[in-house]
Amino acid sequence: SMFRSKQVPCIMKWLIPVIIVANAIFFLSGHLSLGATVSIEAEVAGEKFTIENFFEFSIARSTIDIWNAGGRELAILILMFSGIWPYTKLLMTFALWFLPPSRISVTRRGSILIWLFLVGKRG
Repeated sequence: SMFRSKQVPCIMKWLIPVIIVANAIFFLSGHLSLGATVSIEAEVAGEKFTIENFFEFSIARSTIDIWNAGGRELAILILMFSGIWPYTKLLMTFALWFLPPSRISVTRRGSILIWLFLVGKRG
């Protein structure tokens, strides 16, 4: 595995997995946290009023709203490309970091990493 390789500096052996896990936490936070809010400030007949948090956005909530409004295809695409795919890439990278050459050859590992890089640039 790259984790046990003598060619990889000790700091990198530990830093790469930590970065991968941190990225997964950041993705999860971004997907579940509030992304934005809409507040309304208006003046009608000289009377000012404010409606705080009129509408709130998050990827998870918006995807559910799209699904419930009948946009199932769009909700599925959002779920696949914003929900499932980022975690799949991270999980694959994490696994490739720890799998030994007896389980996955160095050439195959390199090919998968290049593929993940190229697909990640377009996704």
